[in-house]
Amino acid sequence: MIGLGTIEVTSALGEGGTSESAFDDALVKCGIHNLNLIGLSSVIPPRVEVKVVESITIPQDRWGDRLYCVCARMDIPKLSYDGVYNEGAVGLGWALYDGQGGVFVKREARKGWMVRSPRSKNVVEKDLEKSLHELSLRRELSIKEQGSLILSSESSKDCRCILVVASYQLLPW
Repeated sequence: MIGLGTIEVTSALGEGGTSESAFDDALVKCGIHNLNLIGLSSVIPPRVEVKVVESITIPQDRWGDRLYCVCARMDIPKLSYDGVYNEGAVGLGWALYDGQGGVFVKREARKGWMVRSPRSKNVVEKDLEKSLHELSLRRELSIKEQGSLILSSESSKDCRCILVVASYQLLPW
């Protein structure tokens, strides 16, 4: 459970008739739909474990509470009538340092935005690796543990939302 020395990371692909509906569907699939998300920058406190989970378990009576988190999100519009194809990917990467905490980095990429690679997921993966390496060099720290969670999607008949969330702590309103 989050807030007890563990940061839980999860992802979901939401679908709906609008971007907001798709975002809500992704929140439901992540298990955080009835919470107020408060975004954090990227620093992981010392003595914290980062754990990938299928969804975040929140008691049903926690309505409107504050969830401190790092989010990577991308909305993908419906497949257009003129056949315009969209593909996107989002990801969170993390590095933990021996006794010093760690950092998260996030990245989003959409096919067509990146000239250097035809696959958005590959761009996200490479950029997360590069970012974690540079952040570690800048801090003059060696990475003890490293991980990432990346999700990608293509256009469909509905709007889609790709969401990756690192949940730090849940507090009452």
